[in-house]
Amino acid sequence: TWCPPCRLLGPILADVAAERAGRLRVVKVDGDTAFGLTERFRVLGFPTMILFRRGEPLRSMVGAMPKARLLAEVDAALDGQAARHRDTGSCSSVTHWSRGPSQSRYSSRL
Repeated sequence: TWCPPCRLLGPILADVAAERAGRLRVVKVDGDTAFGLTERFRVLGFPTMILFRRGEPLRSMVGAMPKARLLAEVDAALDGQAARHRDTGSCSSVTHWSRGPSQSRYSSRL
């Protein structure tokens, strides 16, 4: 990826995915080629992270941020949803839009 903030966020998201495995899945999307998805979810800046639950967006975050802040945002959203739904077996996902090709797997299912 040619986007410096996107490159900065990559290792942070890998750590978050490992620390929240079973509760959270991280999916990377190439914003330069996934025009339909960027338009559908109104992605205007990179990097953008959208937290989904059951295919519905819960929270959107734009820009690189420290790991502690990202974890706080994710945990607050997941804890709030768990309190409402009481279904801890359901996994959520953070989708990371970045600019340029990525070496990670892409998912067309959101």
